[in-house]
Amino acid sequence: MPRLLTRLEGNPLLIEDLTGRREELGDEIGAVMAASSNETRSLIQKNVLPGTLSIGFLLRQYFRREELSRLIEDTKLRYSRIAAGLSGADRKNFDSALEKAVTIRRVDALIYLHQLLKLWLAPHVIFTSLMLALMVVHLIQVVYFAAR
Repeated sequence: MPRLLTRLEGNPLLIEDLTGRREELGDEIGAVMAASSNETRSLIQKNVLPGTLSIGFLLRQYFRREELSRLIEDTKLRYSRIAAGLSGADRKNFDSALEKAVTIRRVDALIYLHQLLKLWLAPHVIFTSLMLALMVVHLIQVVYFAAR
């Protein structure tokens, strides 16, 4: 789990940093949508957000382990047909919202891994302690029966 976390993260981040970044990105998407035309806003709400904020897209973060820039480019390619009819400013807003939505999903994946790592820590400590206790009992038995 720690290895997967560092592969996705690159640089280690605190969970507080990640949740703060997720909130910032949400606010930025809201600002982009407010600055967009009704058509662009509708495309973002009906296509981009459901596609990038889905469970399947989240699982892609874990199983494919792609660079964020590559993931953004692949997603832009997937939505290029939808965005082809947009004008310059609307196209820029569409691409910006798409990048932010993909980044939010990557941040979500990192937050879930952090939380899973915290859940994993307690059972790990318990089972390690149990194994050490069993090893001590085993060593005592070996010494006892070897001396007999």
